[in-house]
Amino acid sequence: MLLCIFGANLLVGICIGLTGIGFMLPMFYLLAVHMTTSEAMAFSFCAFLVSGMLSTVAFYRKNAVDFRIGTWISVGSVIGTMAGVTVNLLLPPSTVKTILYSTVLLSGISIFLPQKANRDTHIGFLGTWSISHVVICIAIGVVTGCICSAAGAGGPILVIPILSILGMPIHKVIGTAMYNSIFLSLFAFPRYFLAAGGTEMVYFAWIPVLLILFGAGVLIGSRYAFRMNQTKLKRTIAVLCVGIAVWKLIGHG
Repeated sequence: MLLCIFGANLLVGICIGLTGIGFMLPMFYLLAVHMTTSEAMAFSFCAFLVSGMLSTVAFYRKNAVDFRIGTWISVGSVIGTMAGVTVNLLLPPSTVKTILYSTVLLSGISIFLPQKANRDTHIGFLGTWSISHVVICIAIGVVTGCICSAAGAGGPILVIPILSILGMPIHKVIGTAMYNSIFLSLFAFPRYFLAAGGTEMVYFAWIPVLLILFGAGVLIGSRYAFRMNQTKLKRTIAVLCVGIAVWKLIGHG
């Protein structure tokens, strides 16, 4: 089982480095490792914190992080995350799993929606700036932070499609979303960690090894992110995860 967990963390890390999509990690912990929901969330957000920091550095070096938009979205994410984790801990595990699979399903479908062509400059509200645009970014952060922290799916799962639809270039979308995920994970992980029993968690002693493998995967993925067809990669991952989500939602576990 440990070898399976190690391999999954490396593989998911690569996927996140390539596309920013990592919602298969909590599903793996729930389905394959049979962790409790709090344990799965704690391990996942700990990993997302690492991937957020490593990916931000990698994409920043390629000038593919919009810190202005990412920071204001993150302000909202902090608020949304505190609310989302509270909701999660109050709900029955079965309801939390339904929220996770539903979020994965909707986010996976959104990847196939028509998106505006990539541009070197942002369009719409992304191209200019005012108080109303700050409010919009904070609102995006509150909503996505609340949903993602409650579902355990990681911030980029919703931020990526939103920024893509708004016209931000795809690589900058991923870099900005990963930057945002740092703040979401930073506030979600401690609460889930304590709720899961802290140092008494299953596999707690293996966290350093898991994070090293996960981080290595992120670095590998980030290295090749600019050489791969993002659309095809994201859609391939989406098909797999949507299939699992549908299977679980119709009553198979």
